[in-house]
Amino acid sequence: MTITKDAEYTTRSGLPVRIYATDAGGEWPVHGAILGGTKWESVCWTSCGKLSTRGEIVSTNDLIPKPRTMKVYCWLNVYPDGSVYSYMARNHADQISNSRIACIHIVREVTEGEGL
Repeated sequence: MTITKDAEYTTRSGLPVRIYATDAGGEWPVHGAILGGTKWESVCWTSCGKLSTRGEIVSTNDLIPKPRTMKVYCWLNVYPDGSVYSYMARNHADQISNSRIACIHIVREVTEGEGL
């Protein structure tokens, strides 16, 4: 992977990253900053986003592509025995609504790979 200014990245540990330059030359041509708490800290990386040039060392501050997020929508039918069944559309949940005690609309933003 070669770091570019056109893509979005985070650190391996999930911290926000800003990339300022990718052509600075030398061992650490990628210049940017990591948001640590409330303050941006300047950092330099290799052209492939590693913080170290020493072999296979992995840092929590190495760059990885920013994971994609998406919104998930579903309807949950809840039954007296505590069972729950999900449906992608309200009309599907309503078609199988006999004895349900609730129909809950869920809207949640999830990150690619979450829960795996």
